[in-house]
Amino acid sequence: MLRPTNTRRHPSSPPHPAHPCTNLGDAADSHDLAGDWALSEPASGPVALGSFFRKVTRLTALPLIADRILRLPLLEESAGEAALVQILQADPATTASILRRVNSSYFGMARKVNDIARAATLLGVRELKNIALTVIVKRMFDGAAAYGTYHREALWRHSLAVAVAARKIARVTGAVPQHEAYLAGLLHHVGTLLIDLHLRTRFRSMLEQLDIGRPTHYQERQMLSFDQAQLGAHVTRSWNFPINITEAIRYHESPEEYTGEHEKIVHLLSVADYLCSRAGLTALGVFNTAPPSGRAYAALGVDRVALVIIWDDLLTHLANATNF
Repeated sequence: MLRPTNTRRHPSSPPHPAHPCTNLGDAADSHDLAGDWALSEPASGPVALGSFFRKVTRLTALPLIADRILRLPLLEESAGEAALVQILQADPATTASILRRVNSSYFGMARKVNDIARAATLLGVRELKNIALTVIVKRMFDGAAAYGTYHREALWRHSLAVAVAARKIARVTGAVPQHEAYLAGLLHHVGTLLIDLHLRTRFRSMLEQLDIGRPTHYQERQMLSFDQAQLGAHVTRSWNFPINITEAIRYHESPEEYTGEHEKIVHLLSVADYLCSRAGLTALGVFNTAPPSGRAYAALGVDRVALVIIWDDLLTHLANATNF
């Protein structure tokens, strides 16, 4: 039986500085929206909440290069490779970051890769797309923000760890395509980042009252009237991510509520989130993630032997994988 490891709690830190990434909002835009959105009575709540979600979406534009990558049609491997390389070559900064990732210890290349076209040939279109999106998403987490047990850098490491774990589970089980599992993991806590950026006062208040005996999404719903997964799913839908990925983001913390056709990726993401949090790579600095249900393991076809394989291999690779 897997049991949670101890997670170190961090001392309180000063309030967050303004976020430096203009795509997520500059000093004028990335402010606390609580003044623009008052929690409504239940009868009018959905209207107010929808307005707030749309406002956050407007302030959270996906960089153009990421939008172009996501809109790439499903081409033959050679044509898709050429189209992706062309997009990436137009952005030297992103290309340089991608090549640093490709040449990291995680990929273990025998020789240094100095050309993005060569990287595409060696890794394939889907892997290179995931690396490019990882580089772009990481920029959204830039900025030293910390309060109580929460550190934005730790949130990023949790997100990347869950992406790696989700891909590993997909590889072992064959339940869903690995590249889709990875993207769902990478973005599964983007809602927390957006709450950090745009509802800082309420976010800090919630952190101060966080009960490690209850899953965070219950407390978010009580204090904010929504949870981070709902916000994250709304925004990623506006970014044109596939419906299976946005539904995995939306329901990974509450898979028992899901009744749609993408059950496998929802449960896969839930298991990956639990395993990484249990390993000490938590989103908010505390371990209060509910263990997956028997329904999750049944949906994925995971037995005790497969779970042990996933867990042992995950602990081995997470350090390199999250050293981004």
